[in-house]
Amino acid sequence: MRRITLGYFFTSLSIFLNGQLLAEGVEIDNLESGGQKLSSDESIKSEILITASRSGRAITADDLLGSYTIITTSEMERRQVRDLADVLRDVPGMAVSSVAGQTQLRVRGTEANHVLTLVDGIEVSDPFSGEFDLGTLQVEIGSRLEVIRGPQSALYGADAIGGVLAYDSGNFEGFSGRLEGGSNNTLNGALRIGRAYGSGNASLSATFVSTDGEPNAREGVRQIGRDSFSVAGKASLEISESFGLRGSLRLSRTDGDFNNTSFDTSSTNFGLVIDSPNTNFEHSATYALIGARLEVPKNGWSNDLSLQLADIDRDTFDSSGRTSGSRGGRLKASYVSSLSFGVEDNLHQFTLLGDWERERFRNADPFGFAFNGRRSVQNLGFAGEYTLTGQRLDLKAALRHDINEGFADKTTFQGGVGFQISQGARAYFSYGTGIKNPGFFELYGFFDGRFIGNSVLQPEQSESWEIGLSQTINNDLLDLTAVYFDSRLKDEI
Repeated sequence: MRRITLGYFFTSLSIFLNGQLLAEGVEIDNLESGGQKLSSDESIKSEILITASRSGRAITADDLLGSYTIITTSEMERRQVRDLADVLRDVPGMAVSSVAGQTQLRVRGTEANHVLTLVDGIEVSDPFSGEFDLGTLQVEIGSRLEVIRGPQSALYGADAIGGVLAYDSGNFEGFSGRLEGGSNNTLNGALRIGRAYGSGNASLSATFVSTDGEPNAREGVRQIGRDSFSVAGKASLEISESFGLRGSLRLSRTDGDFNNTSFDTSSTNFGLVIDSPNTNFEHSATYALIGARLEVPKNGWSNDLSLQLADIDRDTFDSSGRTSGSRGGRLKASYVSSLSFGVEDNLHQFTLLGDWERERFRNADPFGFAFNGRRSVQNLGFAGEYTLTGQRLDLKAALRHDINEGFADKTTFQGGVGFQISQGARAYFSYGTGIKNPGFFELYGFFDGRFIGNSVLQPEQSESWEIGLSQTINNDLLDLTAVYFDSRLKDEI
């Protein structure tokens, strides 16, 4: 069994001056989560995370037992963020690597397929490769971003060893657009229109970028350009005080150039990117979600049912035509039931949930070298979560069991405790385990005689703990946070 250290030490310093973000965390803009609208607040106590729990209840930063980063709508606008990868490069503990045709995100040293990426609540990773290409997502007007570091498999199952990245396009009312142009024949634009209608909200957005690009090979001259666009719509409707519906649909398409790597051992360019005329790729994806939420406010009981899908196609070409291709799809259904009781300074919450997921894959190799048959796997996961949000004490425990088709069943755990030491000083400790199921290419892939998949692979496993200490000074004008973590991966593929 192979065991490696993924991350060992991490320290961050967060400084808030006049509500301006310099490191981790920002003030919250208006946000809708589970039908509850949260008003703006300039203090650190207003920071809200909607991905730190599966209960659907928003969690303030003061109650979170882990490391996080929030980038709000106003921060996105102040920084004029256009490419999501650009802003993520500034997030502590994260590394973004980009080559033409694939932009990867790694958290605390984990692999790109160890980070769960959610876009408006939809799991968007390609089932074929197991990861999401950040280069296919342009930032929309009115969007926000949340990042939680550390294993989240006890809540979200496989794919969340490193953490969770959640992009939320937000609710929008009115009309807004932008259009920019620059060198390399670059054109970047976005448009969004939305309307609130009584107890509902609907919006439609579009983004696009077109550029001739620049050379990416050493001493190369071939420009690597791309054309990318997406169209997205989302809507919500509160039919009554206790019942609401929501839905979203997103279509994206990216056409771009790329260069190959030289495998000629007799060449001085061996292992380096070289100019490769007429090589390009096409990436298209469809994502959709529908959901319903039923609440019984008097009893503190809520229920949420959702169904989502992802369909991703990718093809590569050279001067002779199509050279490779992959097809991946995901269908996922989730049911979450949550019960809360107590008062604001001593709130207990119990959550039970079930996730059913089916992923399908297919190579589309025009030459017949790779296995072109269809494969699919199913997963059934059950989890329970308990949280206590107190005036001075916070507790959390989550346990999940995944029943995997073709893999060993796995159980993951997450727990933590936080304590308010004094006014403005807080300490916490958290521990968690995670899993990552082998992907299609790892199981059945074949690459020109250089790689052969292994169909009997078992899930990768991780174990992580961290301890954090924060101190606010002068009414939250200055916030210091130090975090120490240890994260290990075993059964590495």
